[in-house]
Amino acid sequence: MTRPVHRTETRPAPVTTRLLDVSDLPTVGFDSKSIMWWGVLGFIVVEGTTVATAIGSYLYLSGVEPQWPPPRTELPGLLVPMLKSLVLLASIVPAVLCDRAARRFDFPSMRRWVMVMGVMAMLAVVLQWLELRSVGVRWDAHAYGSVTWAVLMAYFLLLSTDALDTVAFAAMLYRGPVKETQFEDASDNTFYLRFTVVMGILVSALVTLVPRL
Repeated sequence: MTRPVHRTETRPAPVTTRLLDVSDLPTVGFDSKSIMWWGVLGFIVVEGTTVATAIGSYLYLSGVEPQWPPPRTELPGLLVPMLKSLVLLASIVPAVLCDRAARRFDFPSMRRWVMVMGVMAMLAVVLQWLELRSVGVRWDAHAYGSVTWAVLMAYFLLLSTDALDTVAFAAMLYRGPVKETQFEDASDNTFYLRFTVVMGILVSALVTLVPRL
């Protein structure tokens, strides 16, 4: 006669849930604490590489050509690049003020300085176009003309994109509604503007000074 087998059921241990209160954490972050800041940094790397490639091509050709620019080629004008560089340098002032206003969550001041940045960026775009017209050579004339236009056009597209983005952002700020993320967006915009200023002055110095060396 067989004895019945008694099976013992094992019950899972009770699961304890631990809750973490994150209500005190900030909802807005600046610089590397903002994911948008990393996105802007990625744009800077990509677009900076594009302009750097054009600049590298310019320097390479100027080094291998026997005469730079070729004989009977008009030198680029100086007035417009100087005016553009001054406008770009001046635009750093509203950018710094905008960044400070965004970090202290002063919406009226931030909105006002974003608009000023947009106006100055559009002025820089106009001057950049006039600089293209004052290089004194067609883009298809020779290697000098082609690479000069390539450098200036690469920066022109970069600057135009930033100017349109800034103007559109300013319009959004005036139209509403107000969002917390707009403060970090404004700060990131000033970060990118500093990049356009450095690249713009570098491009103008390259195109106007190297042919005169």
